[in-house]
Amino acid sequence: MTVLQGQRVRRSDGVGILRSWRGFAFWTNGRAGGWTPDRSPIGEDGTMTLYAALIYTADVDWSAPEYASQLAEWDRFRSEAGPRYVGGNALRPTSTATVVRVRGARGGEIVASDGPYAETKEALTGFVLLDCADQAEAIALAAEIPAAWRGAVEVRPVIPGIRTDP
Repeated sequence: MTVLQGQRVRRSDGVGILRSWRGFAFWTNGRAGGWTPDRSPIGEDGTMTLYAALIYTADVDWSAPEYASQLAEWDRFRSEAGPRYVGGNALRPTSTATVVRVRGARGGEIVASDGPYAETKEALTGFVLLDCADQAEAIALAAEIPAAWRGAVEVRPVIPGIRTDP
């Protein structure tokens, strides 16, 4: 989504004005406090530059002691990525997952079932948010994620949580 400088936008915390400076967005709603950084960087062409790196690895409990050495690799990755690493987390094993569906429409019958449907060698086991100038940079950084060496990392642009006013 392209956001133009000075464009009026709606966010979860109200309606205000978004401006960019040196590739970063700043937000104000006109109240005291002035301009505050918005967590969604804006590229030179006005597009958002946040990417999700979806991690697919063996379906294990990453908090178990036997994975401590691999977690040390993650610490190194975060350190080397610097400010391009926005955040992320590992997920508990799929055996702890619950699939939720609603039959009909909103307000319909809630159906919850244990775990995912697919039996697979690799499962979605975590995610990382990356702040990169473009997809090529995001792919290069994703290749440095330790999970890419033992599984797969899917890189997708994030749709920002900003809507333009109707």
